[in-house]
Amino acid sequence: MSTEITHESRPLSKGERTRARIVEAAAKLFSERGYAATSLRDVASAVELREPSLYNYFESKDALYAAVLGWGLSPLLDRLSTLAAASDVGLADPAAAMHELLADNQMVARLMLHEILRGCATAESPLGRWLASLVEAGVAASGDASSFLGSDEQERMLAILAMFNMSVGYFAVAHAFSSLTGVDLTNDDAHEKQQRLVERFTHTFARMQEEESR
Repeated sequence: MSTEITHESRPLSKGERTRARIVEAAAKLFSERGYAATSLRDVASAVELREPSLYNYFESKDALYAAVLGWGLSPLLDRLSTLAAASDVGLADPAAAMHELLADNQMVARLMLHEILRGCATAESPLGRWLASLVEAGVAASGDASSFLGSDEQERMLAILAMFNMSVGYFAVAHAFSSLTGVDLTNDDAHEKQQRLVERFTHTFARMQEEESR
């Protein structure tokens, strides 16, 4: 996913283009090293700026991190919110939306997994708040939760966790699996096959839940 976008159908200004480059470079570094191990000097070097120049765009490392999360996760939250407002949606729709958007921006999957494994996705953390919003929107976008996900709250959360792992886990570790097996799991064909697996899983799970509720 490129940050070279337009605002309200107008071209980006030079400052906006620089800001977008900074966000994308920071996202790459955060996804590779994690937040704690990435310095503003590292980000500045990646975009060929002096470190003090970054403060013209972001007042702090925390502000830059917040911008990275918003850049990476707001499209997914927007898509889930749109699905929640639509009719005739089911469990497979939010799962497919997550997979599709992460395919366009795989750094986000690696960033999330990196920070989650470091224990940095608490309820009070920036990433934790984003994840809580995504879970809430995902449940709302899944149609009738009692029908598709069961009435047991723990079971519903486990189902959502499984779907989350199927997409985030795939994009975070597919490159490593490719190196280990010699089979390319990162190309477009593999993405499509993985998305079909996600869709089959969600359809099967929804059908099982409906049968159990009868």
